[in-house]
Amino acid sequence: KKTINAFHPDEDAWIMLLHHKLKGTVEAGHNIKFPGPAPISEAFNNFFAGKILKDANGNDLLLPREPRDEISIKGKLGH
Repeated sequence: KKTINAFHPDEDAWIMLLHHKLKGTVEAGHNIKFPGPAPISEAFNNFFAGKILKDANGNDLLLPREPRDEISIKGKLGH
C-alpha cells in the first residue's frame, strides 16, 4: 500500500528556490536546458534524505526523512 508523505515547508522552499534560480538564470540571458525530474530528485534527496526536520514549533519530527521517489518530485514539479 502506498503512503502519502506530504512535503514539509522546508522541502517546498527548496523546490521554489530551485525554480527561482533557474528562472533568474534564463531571465539573465543564459541559454540553459532545464533539468528533468531525475537530476532534481537526486539533488533533492542528497539535501534532505536522512535529515530530521522541525515542525512549526521547532520540535524535531519523529523520523529522519526518507528519500523521495522520482514520481513524487515529478508530481511536485507539475510535469
